[in-house]
Amino acid sequence: MLYDQGQDITSTKRTGNMKEQIQTLVTIQDIEAETAEIQQQLAGAYHRIEEMENQLKEKRKQAVEREETVSVWKISYRDFDLTLKSNNEMVLRSQERLKSVKTNREYQALLKEVEELKKQNARIEDEMIKLMGDIESGEAQLAQSATEIQSLAAEIEAEKLAVEESTQSQRLRLKELGENKSRYTVKTEPGLLKLFNRVRSIHSRGNAVVQAIDAVCEGCHMNIPHQLYNELQRCDSIKLCPNCQRIIYWQQPECADK
Repeated sequence: MLYDQGQDITSTKRTGNMKEQIQTLVTIQDIEAETAEIQQQLAGAYHRIEEMENQLKEKRKQAVEREETVSVWKISYRDFDLTLKSNNEMVLRSQERLKSVKTNREYQALLKEVEELKKQNARIEDEMIKLMGDIESGEAQLAQSATEIQSLAAEIEAEKLAVEESTQSQRLRLKELGENKSRYTVKTEPGLLKLFNRVRSIHSRGNAVVQAIDAVCEGCHMNIPHQLYNELQRCDSIKLCPNCQRIIYWQQPECADK
């Protein structure tokens, strides 16, 4: 607990009009809430661009990897083609030699050599056909990737321009809010401002200053003691909710008589 239940944190003798001090805190709180909302909107806009840029980076990486793979396939295809041409030349030479062999043994050896070369060529041709299909498919994918990359890059640039235009007024508003907060901060009694910041750190996702209506804290929606509620209506001191430790105040046109 920040303070004992019902303890007077700041008196009117030190702060002047306590009601005005409370209203100043509420204004600072409203400024902080609007500031946080704008900052969240800005962060969301830039996060979308970041996600798109990461997507573009991944697409480019995949395109480079695919291009390297296609390049390896092309090298393999050229190697196979050279081997095939070399084998065909060997087949022709062997077939020419068949015309001049003198023994059956030599003839059968050349026939076997030619047969093996033709079988090897058949396997090579099958590999080349497969590689050609892979190369064509890979190049088609590269062309599609290039189109997607170009389209996404243009989309990112358009999004950046749109965000720049849409957030310009938000950034100006942030500057205005910062200046307003500074003006209201200097109007607040230092001890009260320190208390506000401490309560704010505890309730970072909610209001630090809330009304008490019909003896119910609007922050935690719990009843507060009747005596504390009566004292709150005098508007001459700062009170904390004994349940949630928020700063509570009584919002009425006129405060009750002391």
